[in-house]
Amino acid sequence: MRIIRLSLIALASLCVLAAVYMQKPHEPINRSLPVEPDTYNALKSRAKLQLTNHRFAEALETVRRAQTFRDDDHDVWGMITDALVETGDYAGAVKAAQRMIDLRPESSSYARVSYLRELHGDTDGAIQAMTLAVKAANPNDPEGMAWYRAQLRALRTGTKHPHTH
Repeated sequence: MRIIRLSLIALASLCVLAAVYMQKPHEPINRSLPVEPDTYNALKSRAKLQLTNHRFAEALETVRRAQTFRDDDHDVWGMITDALVETGDYAGAVKAAQRMIDLRPESSSYARVSYLRELHGDTDGAIQAMTLAVKAANPNDPEGMAWYRAQLRALRTGTKHPHTH
């Protein structure tokens, strides 16, 4: 195996490139919102980007605006769940995750429930919910399948894992 050693300058360059790369997806959405600020899909896209960039309070505000258009979109409820978890409103997140499950019980819904159970110290419940996520995952999405399985394995073995839902 070959080890690559980066100089501090090379490492700084990679960080700048990563920052620029992350800015690119924002440009079309940021341009579209002033033209049609209340477009449902634009609001959902903006909320997803805000969540990706850890701007959780802003994302919650944006996704709540999208929710006024469609209260029956499980994806909106997933974003609400994520934003509430990250802003520390766990009780609200549990309610939002339940609404998401009620609307569409599928892998991303079960994964969020698993994470909430894990946060509340219910490892057995987290494993149960993540098992449902694995079973519900799309077999035509190998990356998604691998992610759910890795999360389940981490829960079963007690190893740390980067829960991103």
